[in-house]
Formats: sequence, structure tokens, C-alpha cells
Amino acid sequence: MTRLDLYGPVHKGLRALLFDTAAHVARTEFASAEETVAALTAVRRARHFLEGHIEHEDHDVMPVIARLAPELFADLEADHARVTGLEQELDRIVERVEAAHAAERVALGRKLCERFTRLVAEHVIHMEREESQANRVLWAHLGDGELAALEGKIVGSIPADELAGWLTLMLPATNLGERAGILARMSTVVPAEVIDRLTSEARWLIGPEGWDATVAAVASLRNAESIGRPA
Repeated sequence: MTRLDLYGPVHKGLRALLFDTAAHVARTEFASAEETVAALTAVRRARHFLEGHIEHEDHDVMPVIARLAPELFADLEADHARVTGLEQELDRIVERVEAAHAAERVALGRKLCERFTRLVAEHVIHMEREESQANRVLWAHLGDGELAALEGKIVGSIPADELAGWLTLMLPATNLGERAGILARMSTVVPAEVIDRLTSEARWLIGPEGWDATVAAVASLRNAESIGRPA
């Protein structure tokens, strides 16, 4: 039986964002003011999503882990502290790059690339720990209804414009079944016209054929749920 995964789809979106941003920074010619601005914008966007992700985990998921598995909670807290320190260091480098002249930007750009790559590595290791160890704890102690309620609490706390950004990040990075599951659960609490608005950019990224398949998969899930409900 496939369990509801609070981490997997979000992490897929974050990994895609981190890898794309690392590649962007690596190919940037920091002697160029225009390329530098684009690279710093990409880094700040990645930082925004990473910061929001950890905030939601700390507020909604980590207290559950703390109650069920205190030792794992301590390990994950240490991970969060480590990546937060790297992110703050990265912020300082971004500010220095922004204020530097062309020659200095080149040296700082190399440092930015190195530190962002290190941040990617730390996040990838941390996310794998959550997907394996934290999910194991959650699945052992919570039913899918409880997990869905926890997911709904997180989604409900995100402003619409920010939620659209998360869907743009996640949906193209996930497989058909994961996309359908996300949207089917959303459709129970969010009107269809709102979902259409929130997913407009994601639909463009996925493409017409992929989106048609997603819509069909969502309908199949919703139909299966309705058949399974008692009369």
C-alpha cells in the first residue's frame, strides 16, 4: 500500500530548484553586471523557497516528530541549524557580490558558486533523511487521514500567491501519480476555479498532453474515493 508522503513531492520540487540554480550560478560570467543580477535573483528565489519550507516543517511537522521520535527530532534540528548557517553565509556573499565592482565580482562569484554547491549537498542529505527516517516514523504512528489533515493545515497556511509558486515548483517535478494525488486532495477543499488559477504556470510547464493526463488521473482518483465511501 502506498502511503501519503508529506516530504517526497515537495523535496522533488526543491531538488529541481536547487540543481537548476546551482547550474545557473556555475555558468554565470560575474564580470557581466546583467548576468550577475540574474544569478543573484535565482539564488534569492531558491533561498525564499528553502526558508519557507523549513518554517513550515518547524511549525507543523517537527513537533509531531519531537513527540514520536525525540532522537530523530534532535538530528533533524541539527540539520536545520547547519543549513540555516550556510544560508545566512550565502546571504552575506550575495550582498557582497551585489556591492562589488566587476573584478571583485569574479572572485566573489567563485565563492558564491562553491557555497551554493555546498548548500545543495547539505540539503540533499537532509531531505533524504526526512524521506526515509522521518516518513518511517510518521507512517508507523499516523493514519493517512491524519497525514492528510497535517498536509491540509500546511497548505491552508500558505497565501494564494505563494501557494501558486509552490505548485509551479512541485507539479512539473513530480510523476503523474504524485501530481494527481496533490490535486485530488486540494480539490476537496479548494474550488476548481481557484485551482485553475493557482496552477496556470504549472500547466504551461507540464504541457497540454501531460496536463490532460493529470486531469484524467485526478478524476480517476476522485471516482475511486466516491465508490469507496459508504452509502
